[in-house]
Formats: sequence, structure tokens, C-alpha cells
Amino acid sequence: MLLHDLILARAKDLPGKTALRRGRESIDFQGLADAVRQVAGGLAALGLEPGDRIGIYLNKRVEAVVS
Repeated sequence: MLLHDLILARAKDLPGKTALRRGRESIDFQGLADAVRQVAGGLAALGLEPGDRIGIYLNKRVEAVVS
């Protein structure tokens, strides 16, 4: 099981439960799953395929987890 599988499974079971919180910003599991799918779709549209490696360098933010 990969990390995104855990997020998607949790969104199915507990869509409205808070997944991440940073200061006043928070996102529930459904919003996190939607964002993960959107980023995955964008990467696929750029030609990346499952198993390709990418580097992510972001501060500790929701976007870093989504990526």
C-alpha cells in the first residue's frame, strides 16, 4: 500500500474528518483526497507515469503533503 492509498481509503471512511491542520489552516480527508487526485492528474498530463520519480521541496504546508 502506498501513501496515497491510505489517504484515499481514509477519505472513503471519514470524508469530513480533519486530515491536516497547520495553524488556522485545515483540510478534511475528502479535500485532501481530491487535491491528491488533482495533482496526480496534472503530473500524468505532463507525461509522468506510475513509478517515475520526482522531487518535492516545500515548506511544511498542506501542499507538501498533497504533493
